[in-house]
Amino acid sequence: MRLVSTLMALLLVFAVIPTTWANSGSAALDVKHEVKDGKHIVTATIPGATQADGEWTLKGQTDIETKKESQSPSVTFELPASLTEKGGVLELTVTFKGKVDNGTEDKELSGNVSVNLDKSKPGNDNDKGNDEQNVTNEDQKGNGDEQPGDVPGNYDIKVHQDLTDEGAILFKAEIENAKDVKGKWEFTIDGLDPVTSKDGTAVFEDLYQEGEYTLHVKFTGTVDGKEVTLEKDHDFTIPGMKITYTTENGKHVIKAELTYAKEAQGIWYIGVGHQEDEEIITETMSEPDYKGTSFTYTLDKLEPGTYDVVAMFIGEVDGAPMGTINTISIEVKDGGKTVVLPPKDGDGKDAKKPPIMPVKKGKEMINKAKKGGKLPVTATDYPMGTLFGGLMLLIGLALLKFRTVRG
Repeated sequence: MRLVSTLMALLLVFAVIPTTWANSGSAALDVKHEVKDGKHIVTATIPGATQADGEWTLKGQTDIETKKESQSPSVTFELPASLTEKGGVLELTVTFKGKVDNGTEDKELSGNVSVNLDKSKPGNDNDKGNDEQNVTNEDQKGNGDEQPGDVPGNYDIKVHQDLTDEGAILFKAEIENAKDVKGKWEFTIDGLDPVTSKDGTAVFEDLYQEGEYTLHVKFTGTVDGKEVTLEKDHDFTIPGMKITYTTENGKHVIKAELTYAKEAQGIWYIGVGHQEDEEIITETMSEPDYKGTSFTYTLDKLEPGTYDVVAMFIGEVDGAPMGTINTISIEVKDGGKTVVLPPKDGDGKDAKKPPIMPVKKGKEMINKAKKGGKLPVTATDYPMGTLFGGLMLLIGLALLKFRTVRG
């Protein structure tokens, strides 16, 4: 189904619509402090944003107020040397006022950070990174009761699930309550090659089929100066898509439903294309924050012929960013009778399934696209290079055209 591989690229376009800052009622900046070469550096970032145009302000209680104009979603401030000489702890607030990701209304975001000005003074050995990475001797001693190999304090592995820009699942592991972590991380999923890293991140590029999975994480190294071995299992699911076709009162009813999902919030798309001319003839799209694990599209009439039906969802499933897609073929006969066709040769049980991919970015393609355009024709299999290459611009054109008609 050539139409299917075309529409799969649309996942990337949908992915960025429900961004973190856009849906939050109390949006906040991510503000961090670090010491580099004896200088105090404060970095503020708008989480989830790719563009920003506005004014940034760094302000302390009485000691400092600095403003910057920037078109970046992240800015850096260097604190003046006069503050370092005073020492002590400084509470700083960074605010942003302006437009985010080509929005039409100004947003006002803020974030706070505590800065220990004594950390850059001679003898404090603080040019190693940010405040959270600095460990005192008392921190490293623990409570004095640990035996070799024990875990000092209430340490536990926490796993975060995210997405790469290319749409692969990214895992980030950290040790809660730890200040200094050095060692080797091992990530294992049955049936896939294991991944090792030093920074606690792992990407599984071949992980895209729907189902239930368990990620086993193992850390071997030192935590706050003590040798330890920690292990943790992280259960997660990759949702799939089931499409059903029925007729009700002479109308065509297409229902798309997520599998392996308890809760979902995001955007749904259902498109119908005629196989003969390989062009989408009708489509619908939900609101960006639609809640529910299913979505239905009702059509009044379809002319006789053979059609591909494509359904996709992109958003959050059970709290994790995720996307999925599926397709069926239907034939409308003379007189209005419609049947669901069996899979074509090569698309049966032994065939490679379409990638069930989580996706993250693609809004930059929409921003560059112009009105008009026609969906391209692609191959029947689903190479990743095709999906994330030149098709994106053309799909962006089609989406904008659809939105214009819909509005």
